[in-house]
Amino acid sequence: NTSLVGSAVPSSPHELLLSMDRYPSSMSLDSAEHVMTLDAGVKLQDAIDYADSKGFVFPIDLGAKGSCMVGGNVATNAGGIYFNRFGSIRSNLLGLEVVLPSGEVLDMTRCVLPKDSVGFDLKSLFIGSEGTLGVISKVCMKVHTKPTTCDVAVLSCPDFSSVMKLKERV
Repeated sequence: NTSLVGSAVPSSPHELLLSMDRYPSSMSLDSAEHVMTLDAGVKLQDAIDYADSKGFVFPIDLGAKGSCMVGGNVATNAGGIYFNRFGSIRSNLLGLEVVLPSGEVLDMTRCVLPKDSVGFDLKSLFIGSEGTLGVISKVCMKVHTKPTTCDVAVLSCPDFSSVMKLKERV
């Protein structure tokens, strides 16, 4: 609970906040499959640095990356500056492990295929659920190969419709 925006502040004495600060924060990366597996308590900055050290780009990057955690990013369906390039959390999330209110652990990390048509896509229910359906405990994310070059172009357009035309051509 970083509560940098004040949204995670209890409004009554009957509400609880769950802190994942002491939760394990292990990470692993399968470079052949481009899959990174993280505990929910991993700080986003640590995930970004770990992926970078292995030659990959983690698909989420936020201003609060030094304090927010990957599990919370999934639970709130956070966006970030890479949204246009790599897509949403939903399009990069390959698997989840969730602790349900009953205490049962729901492990959806075994099949990390992007296309899995066996039954319901339960992991999608937990994206953006903000902990109301269960607590996310592990995340499997698709990581992307780090670009070898960086090109910058400055363009000027007379109006917004010209920008949209340019976007179609690029």
